[in-house]
Amino acid sequence: MKASSIVNRIKAVLATYTEGFSNLIDINTLTCATTTITANTINPHGLNTGDYVTIKGAKEPITLTTLTRSDNIVTAVSATDHKLIDPSKYSAQWLPIMVEISGANPAEYNGSFKLLTVADDNTFTFEITTTPASPAVAAGQLLLKDESGYNGYKQITVTTPNDFTYSTLQTLQSPAAGTIKMSVATKVSGVASPNNIVEYYNKNGAGVLDDRIFVYIDDDVVYRNDTVGNDISSQQNSNLDYFYQLQESFSIFVVTPGKDSLQGIQAADRARSYRVPLLKAIANFQFESDLTDTNYQPAYYTGSSTDDYIKAFYVQRFDFGAITYIQNSDVNQDSNSSLLKEIDAIEIAKDLEIKVDF
Repeated sequence: MKASSIVNRIKAVLATYTEGFSNLIDINTLTCATTTITANTINPHGLNTGDYVTIKGAKEPITLTTLTRSDNIVTAVSATDHKLIDPSKYSAQWLPIMVEISGANPAEYNGSFKLLTVADDNTFTFEITTTPASPAVAAGQLLLKDESGYNGYKQITVTTPNDFTYSTLQTLQSPAAGTIKMSVATKVSGVASPNNIVEYYNKNGAGVLDDRIFVYIDDDVVYRNDTVGNDISSQQNSNLDYFYQLQESFSIFVVTPGKDSLQGIQAADRARSYRVPLLKAIANFQFESDLTDTNYQPAYYTGSSTDDYIKAFYVQRFDFGAITYIQNSDVNQDSNSSLLKEIDAIEIAKDLEIKVDF
C-alpha cells in the first residue's frame, strides 16, 4: 500500500464531508456543453492546468412542463429524463426519497417533498401538505442532487484567471443551480515517519494556523492461513497449498492549532470531530494492491488516540488496517524454488536421489 493512494483518496472525498482541510472558492456559474463543464469563479481562482479540485453544492436543473395536484398528490411531467428511480426499488433504510422543486408558481409547489412514484422517464409524483391552485402557472424545475456530474473530484484545464473546464461522462442540463463551491489545496500529505510531523511543526509552526492531515504507513504483518500445532497437523498439511495473509496498518494524524488554550481542549475536540468524516472517506474503501489480489480487502477502523501536543499543536491519531493475500502467483516459481506449501522431506529426497535414514 502507498501513502500517496491514501492521500489521494482523502483529497478526493474528504471535502464532501468537512471543510476543515481545504480552501473554499465560490463558483459563480457552471455550464455544460456535451461532456465539457465550464466553471466561472467570482474572484481569480489561482489554479493551474492539471490541478485537482472538489466541486460541491451543484444541482442539475430538470425543466418541468406541468404540475397538477389532486388532493395531496402532485403529478410532475418533465421536458427531459428526470433521472429519478421509483422509491419501491429502494430498501427501507434509504427512504423517504426527497425531491426539490424550484421556480414554480404558485410558490407552495417549491421546496423539498417526498417522492411517491415514478411512472416513466418523464413522469413522477410527490406528496404536498398545502393546497396550491392546479395546474401550476409555472412548473419550474426539479433540482437533482448531483454526485458525479457537476460535483466531485475533478482535474481541470485553466482557460482564464476566472474560468476553467473539466470533463464529465454525460451531458447535463445547464446551468447548474445551488450554492456552488470548490475545495482546493486540501491540506493532506504523506510522511515517512511520525517524527517528520514534529520536525515540520518545529520548523514551520509559527506560520501554520490551520488544521492539517498527515498519512503514515506502518509496518505490515504477515500471517499464514494454517497453523501447524503438532505432528498430526503437520502431516495433514504436507504438500498442501497455503497462502499468507498480509495485514497492512496505516495511521492518519490530524493536527489542529491550539495556541489560545494552554490545555489544548478546544484543539483536541476539533481534532476528534474529524473522526466521522475520515470514516466516511476511508472505512470500507478498497485500496489497490500490487499483488495477485489487485485490491486490498475493505479498509477498517481500529481506533484513535492522543498522539502528542507539539508547541500548542494538538495531534490526534486515527488508525486503520487493510488485508490482502500473498499467493503462489506472487512468489518465485523457478525450478529451484518451492511454492507456498508444506514439503514432504521424503519426496524431496527421492527427487534428489539422496537416501535419507530416519
